[in-house]
Amino acid sequence: MTVPARLEPIASPAAHLISACIAAATVRLVLADLGEDERVALASVEPESLLAFAAALSPAHRQRASLDVRDGAIRQIAVLGFTASDIEREMRNYAGNGWRRDRILGECPGRYAGRPQAWLWLAFKAHPVPLKRARISQVIENVQSTWHSVTPSDCQQ
Repeated sequence: MTVPARLEPIASPAAHLISACIAAATVRLVLADLGEDERVALASVEPESLLAFAAALSPAHRQRASLDVRDGAIRQIAVLGFTASDIEREMRNYAGNGWRRDRILGECPGRYAGRPQAWLWLAFKAHPVPLKRARISQVIENVQSTWHSVTPSDCQQ
């Protein structure tokens, strides 16, 4: 399987709270559902405040954002040269080993910095369910996503 040319690698996630990633993705989803006037009015509001507002209105926004962040992390692993089969194996292994230890952490462990495991941590922190190869292939091919890679200040080192 080849990685679509539109995917570009970005630095691995580390040392920042997952909530900022989810908040930023949720804000993009909420704003996309609003009209232009509402988007302009909310442009200066902090993402965490908008996340609290969105959660009060619709838990579906947070769920969609979580899946979007997970899918974006999977795409970043693919950019590193991993196939869908490789990613499935890595997700299965991480779910059985590393995730048991890492799931309580609010930040990506420093030992994962610059490694594919940082993206696995982000994927599981967003939505802790390992995917099958067929679904991973769909995620990799579906580069049309609202997750436009999280800004470095949100989830990057």
